[in-house]
Amino acid sequence: MIKKRISHMLKRLTPIWVIVTLATIWTGALLGQDDAVKKFTGRDYLDFWQAGRDLMGRAAPASSLKLREGFRAELLYTVPIQEQGTWVSMTVDPQGRLIVSAEHGRLHRITLPPVGGDSADTKIELLDIKIGAAQGLLFAFNSLYVVVNSEGSSGLYRVRDTDGDDQFDEVKLLRRLLGSGDHGPHAVVAGPEGKYLYLIAGNEARLPSIDRSLGASQWREDRLLFSTEVAAGLLGQSNLAGKFSETNPGGWVCRTDPAGKTFELVSSGFRNAYDLAFNHEGELFTYDSDNEGEVGMPWYRPTRVNHVVSGGEFGWREMIAKLPSDYVDSCGAVVNIGRGSPTGATFGTGAKFPAKYQRALFVGDWSHGNIFATHLTPEGASYRAELEPFVSGAPLPVADLLIHPTDGALYFLVGGRRVTSALYRVTYTGTESTGALQPVADDFYPVRLERRRLEALHGRNDAATLEIAWPYLAHADRSLRYAARVAVEHQKLSAWQARALVERDPRAAIAAVVALARVGGTSAERMGKVLDGVQWDTLSVGDRVDLLRAYALVLSRSAVVGDEVRAAIIGRLNPHFPSNVSRLDRELAEILAYLQAPKIISRTLGRLEAVQTQEEQIHYATCLLTIKDGWSLDERRQYFRWFARANAHRGGVSLGGFVGRLKWVAASQLSDQQRETLSPELQEAFRERPTEDSLKLEKRAVVKQWSVEDVVGIIDTDEAKIDLQRGHAVFASALCYRCHRLAEAGGTGGPDLTTVGKRFGVREIVEAIVDPNRVISDQYRMAKIILDDGKIVTAKVSDVAGDRLLLVNDPLNFTMSTLDRNRVDEIVPSDVSMMPSGLLDRFTANEVRDLVAFLRSRGVKLDDSRDN
Repeated sequence: MIKKRISHMLKRLTPIWVIVTLATIWTGALLGQDDAVKKFTGRDYLDFWQAGRDLMGRAAPASSLKLREGFRAELLYTVPIQEQGTWVSMTVDPQGRLIVSAEHGRLHRITLPPVGGDSADTKIELLDIKIGAAQGLLFAFNSLYVVVNSEGSSGLYRVRDTDGDDQFDEVKLLRRLLGSGDHGPHAVVAGPEGKYLYLIAGNEARLPSIDRSLGASQWREDRLLFSTEVAAGLLGQSNLAGKFSETNPGGWVCRTDPAGKTFELVSSGFRNAYDLAFNHEGELFTYDSDNEGEVGMPWYRPTRVNHVVSGGEFGWREMIAKLPSDYVDSCGAVVNIGRGSPTGATFGTGAKFPAKYQRALFVGDWSHGNIFATHLTPEGASYRAELEPFVSGAPLPVADLLIHPTDGALYFLVGGRRVTSALYRVTYTGTESTGALQPVADDFYPVRLERRRLEALHGRNDAATLEIAWPYLAHADRSLRYAARVAVEHQKLSAWQARALVERDPRAAIAAVVALARVGGTSAERMGKVLDGVQWDTLSVGDRVDLLRAYALVLSRSAVVGDEVRAAIIGRLNPHFPSNVSRLDRELAEILAYLQAPKIISRTLGRLEAVQTQEEQIHYATCLLTIKDGWSLDERRQYFRWFARANAHRGGVSLGGFVGRLKWVAASQLSDQQRETLSPELQEAFRERPTEDSLKLEKRAVVKQWSVEDVVGIIDTDEAKIDLQRGHAVFASALCYRCHRLAEAGGTGGPDLTTVGKRFGVREIVEAIVDPNRVISDQYRMAKIILDDGKIVTAKVSDVAGDRLLLVNDPLNFTMSTLDRNRVDEIVPSDVSMMPSGLLDRFTANEVRDLVAFLRSRGVKLDDSRDN
């Protein structure tokens, strides 16, 4: 029976993919019997994003917003949506007035009341100029620059007042842009050098014709096994094949002169970053989006703040093809934030705020109603950051924000997707000094200057550039190595190829081969010999990842890779797999599976069984799917037993469909006899996904009701007594990965714990676990939604559309629902954390001790933290 069922279904793989995907879209349980709360089905999910009705009809009162102590918010203006649309972008003109654009409508000019004045004095003027639908506005170079985002008319425009009557009368298209909608062209900002405009666009806006790229090499996906071509073939997603190219490299940042005559590509590989901001040193940053549907999958990337560097490649690709952030040819994040919808960004430079906030990068999250203050700390030639909720509301769909150069206030818009729009102002009323920023020396400033010196060489082609850049290929700082390699790639290959092929410094040799592979013109055999000379045992984990990446680029970029080269790489890498260092093993498995190395199936299955997170498991399961031959019957049995366990995995809308597709393709690779023999395993693998009741915390007897003092008292710093493996196992079995991210695995419903050991002491960590209600971050706080009949719904308001709110009811199991907003009487913050109390009570003293040690260690001894 099972054989007939699978054979029948395998004939319809593409329809099955669609069905499985729709069947696994976020669903939620009914909350009581109240008609106001409805089950969130797949149809609801689609309708939710297509909803066009007004959400609120009124803006959230300023008194309902939560701000940092000492700050005050004012609601200056609520936009009548029928007359003026919903506003999404703004800028300041030389007279201090705001110019705003409706998402699908006209431009308006706003004369603001003074700080402390009456909001009723806010004056709105419709501009008599036929342009609008702007997601980017900038007043610079005596012109208003407008980035129109509208099908058929998207582009960069310059608007002028040519006769001095304070009215715009000239519109000129400077550059047509291809793409529109939520992932189309977005913001424009002025560069600190005083001669460029910088534009940013999402991943569905094609790169315009450019005159120069600051990144020298031809763009490629650069994934060996996990390319969109592989996805198209294995998963039946023909729409992915050929989707990405040099003219469509994901989201991009370009710069142009004030007349829009020349365009240069600065960076690419973003998903859908909306805005750009320069800090007081002229460093550029953006806030990039995630794909919430990929939560729980190995390639999920949270929303994140990126340091936008010259020639930067930020690695976004469709689905499985994304570049990990620690690849030598990919730029990572300065901070991962979590799920959200990034919108406006601005630095606090010029704000009448305390110095801490003048240096902060403020970023807006549309869907979760937040403005975050991102506090950057120099680290090497780049930065790291800590996140602080600055303004929050439920709901508060933040669209754009800016610091006013005259009054020093933070202004922000809410609006977009046809919800009611409003303008708010935030001022500081506390006692700290708000004087202008004073220069603060930091140890890394000279290193940043070195990076900028190297970036100034991007695009130059001369002997002097090569001599300056080459020594930095061996530098300990990753950002300097990156900038130097890009500078080298701009040079003629004949000027440095021979030098690269005899390079002996390990880091320089790896960087040189990466450059050779990216520019082309060198055989795989010659590049492979350089890498073979790098001694594995002398490298840190981070450098080993770089070495493996270099091998992968040699294989993926070379037109011809002979059998001898393939055999040599297998011989070099095979003995190191598995290494029991998860970061290395993921790369080794991908390369060795691609090369069909001997015994790769049994060893990869071993890692599939050993790893704790579903993300890692899916990675290895995907590697295995690409190996069609050499399977024993027992190995097939083991593989399908994993699929049965994977039915319990939870995540975004794509997860169930993707794993389901892997399962069907794996079954299609079986012979009829194998299907018959493996019938019990197949029946379990294809059983319906378990209900949420079967996914609760592992049932164990209560050991002790742990208090903070109890736990602190058993903490032991003697490493000989600490078992980090056991701590990791407790972390996994307590379902911590469902909500918390650690390194490159885990969910985003709660704080990222990767650096918790660096940010908090033992007591603070223990308090957060034992008493999660003591301190609840605004970012992760649930809301108490009081209905008009007195009933209370506790959930997190995730998004808004029409007259419905989208609620996250149970972040642990990813259940969601919709709520009729007309039934809502009041929304107040909940004082109960999403994290359950008593989490430790079913674990022994040794397990609790090891869990805390594991959190403090950042998983270093188990996983892979890079050392530079």
